[in-house]
Amino acid sequence: MKNVFRNLVNTFEDLPLKIANSRSYSRKLVDKIGFIDESQLPPFIKPVKNLVDKVENTLNKINSDIIGFYNQLFQTITITIPDSGRRIFESIKEVITGFGNIGKDPKTALAEVGKGTVQIYKSVKSLVEAKEAIQAACDFVKGNPLEWFDLRNEFEEVKSMQDSLQAILQKDATEWVQETLIESEDSVFQLTKGKFSTKSMRKGVVSQITSTVEDVMEPFDMLNDIAQPFITAYESVFGIVKAVKNAYNALKNSYQFALSAVNKIFGAKAHHQFPRKIRSSGNGCSGEGAYPSKLRAWGQQYWALGIDLEIQNEEVVCITNNY
Repeated sequence: MKNVFRNLVNTFEDLPLKIANSRSYSRKLVDKIGFIDESQLPPFIKPVKNLVDKVENTLNKINSDIIGFYNQLFQTITITIPDSGRRIFESIKEVITGFGNIGKDPKTALAEVGKGTVQIYKSVKSLVEAKEAIQAACDFVKGNPLEWFDLRNEFEEVKSMQDSLQAILQKDATEWVQETLIESEDSVFQLTKGKFSTKSMRKGVVSQITSTVEDVMEPFDMLNDIAQPFITAYESVFGIVKAVKNAYNALKNSYQFALSAVNKIFGAKAHHQFPRKIRSSGNGCSGEGAYPSKLRAWGQQYWALGIDLEIQNEEVVCITNNY
């Protein structure tokens, strides 16, 4: 049970880390084409920048949504739920121990069971409130989960842009690289004194652009099913909570039945001021405490069996509040 609750916390804390890694990768894509001056290049460079901007903007929105979700539920998931789970675990052990001792000391054992039962009730109530907070944050109640729970639409949109752009690059970029320039008109060749040419420069630019387009889906691969581990952990935790809640109702009925039976057998609890000290011999008393008393040599002093208790003169305390 502890591991199930811990797993919910771990998957929740992983969410901002995953989006941070994805955004870091997308920034590398931006940097890869940031040096390119599109005014100096053919029209096919514009769709490349549009694609990278699309990825960057989409990830920024996802990041904003996830961080908002994380901040909203941080205390509920990292503090309230684990603490309530721990209390339930400890209370269950207390209840089991109490039932194990019921044959030795029924009243004390039932007191332990009662204490554990009350704590289970309080903890389950706290977890139900936590569940309602999570459902509200996820829009589960309205049946309209958060967008980042399912990124297939964003994935397909970017993938479609990537496929179209790769087809364009296959044709237009190849033609641009293969454009023939004589050495005397090749400014790059002239400036570098033959070390580089316009063709080699263009090949380098196209290679950089092509690799950027090929890598553009990588951030989305990092976010593939980003919410699923959290949803699975959430369902596991509250599956346990539901089972504990049902068990609590049965436990409550069993506890009340056992308490009623013990009270019928042993009677009500004595008033806290009722004397508990058995009278011993000495100070003018020669009795032994247990009935029948032997204070009188010729017979019993009292008419009933019982225990002789020590009390101040003229002080009378009823054994219960009912008399």
